[in-house]
Amino acid sequence: MLFGLPLTIVEILLPLIGVIALMIPKKHETDNMKNVSLSVTSVNFILALIGYYIFKTSPTNEYIKDVVIGNSGRFNIYLGIDSFASIMVITVTFVCFLTILWSARSKILEFRIHFVSLLIFEALSVGAFYSQNIFILFSFVEATILPMYIMMLGRSRFYGEPIFKYLIYTLVSSLIILISIIMIFNNTGAFLVSDIWHKGVTDKFALLLLLLGVAIKLPVWPFYHWLPVVHGGSSTVCSILLASVILKFPAIYLVRFLDALRHCIFQNYIYIISAVLALSICFAVVQLYYENNLKKKISYFSVIHLNLYFFLLLSEGGQSYFVYSISSHSAVMALMFFVCDLLYSSFKTYDVDSIKNMNTKLFNYKALFLFSVCSLISVPFTCGFIGEVASIMSIVMLSNIFTIIIAMCLVCAACHIIRTYYLMFCHDINTDNACCLIKLDLYKVFVLFLIIGIIILLGIYPGWIII
Repeated sequence: MLFGLPLTIVEILLPLIGVIALMIPKKHETDNMKNVSLSVTSVNFILALIGYYIFKTSPTNEYIKDVVIGNSGRFNIYLGIDSFASIMVITVTFVCFLTILWSARSKILEFRIHFVSLLIFEALSVGAFYSQNIFILFSFVEATILPMYIMMLGRSRFYGEPIFKYLIYTLVSSLIILISIIMIFNNTGAFLVSDIWHKGVTDKFALLLLLLGVAIKLPVWPFYHWLPVVHGGSSTVCSILLASVILKFPAIYLVRFLDALRHCIFQNYIYIISAVLALSICFAVVQLYYENNLKKKISYFSVIHLNLYFFLLLSEGGQSYFVYSISSHSAVMALMFFVCDLLYSSFKTYDVDSIKNMNTKLFNYKALFLFSVCSLISVPFTCGFIGEVASIMSIVMLSNIFTIIIAMCLVCAACHIIRTYYLMFCHDINTDNACCLIKLDLYKVFVLFLIIGIIILLGIYPGWIII
């Protein structure tokens, strides 16, 4: 309890209170809006850490029911803290704090609209991860489309195709998931996750529909083509929110329905699902080699890792490693897109060949980009290493053929991104087209050091997340 209110409610309401504060006209309102947004997100991050501490120190380390709102029974808002929700809410609040801090000195035409949308997005995301009623959960997740759309509309470099593809693929997958939720309700007579677990879902078609909707959102082959397009045409903030938060929403459905999925779907179709995941990884690696846009390359790497981590849910006892992997993936993706923003600010392009031709003697940040690449390919002592090893071990227990194919794909992807780094930053300088990197302000230096520290800390000591 905080100020007489449950902690989960405070974490949802605090960003909305920040939205109200942002709507009040003040002198020097641009600076005030930045300060309000930073204050709200930083306090919410601290509250998320408190929620994690409460769960971690609970006697049984089990689900803590924090609040029930309503008296209608089926449509009550059930909010609670468990291992998955506590970790993912920390991830959401941390990412939102970093994006606001990063954009504090950026040139944004409509600061109020941007920060209001971001705070609303944070409140809805927190509500989605804490919600234990699948219909309310679905409502929170889908409501994030509007603030994300507003931020993309305001800052996208290409207004047409990225926004269109984001909306179409998101809405289609949402419709499929909604149909599956209605079918699950007809099958079990319950919306509350614990009641669904207790009664058990026996409708295989409903679970297959749910898995299809998740596959589009995740995304897996053949539905992943929308993701690079959206990343390539979106601002840095939108790309980070997409990679670090929105692509984690499908994990909510996977975790909440994991028991039913394992008994009804995974046991019967495990090799088909594994083949689809392996194909997704293989096709993403092929696209990686042909892509010349750095942001799109990173998005294909995101597809590779998310499909790889899915294998953790196919094995018993893999849920903790799955939660660790997707949260660490959020940190790595945030770092990569921050680095891309630095490159774009200096070279005004994401094209690898163009950056190579405009290289400069004053390039002082090679170590930063090298560490980013190491984090992306999951070298030891970075947070992605443990998740990748755990995923490979899960695949080994499943099939030697899948293990060999996926291991070769991961090696090829790592070699390609290392080669990309070499082409961009380690060749002879073209002095005719040389240009200077922008100087980092204090806010961006703090963001980079903070996120690098988190990546190293979680790589050395993952026990904070693996419960």
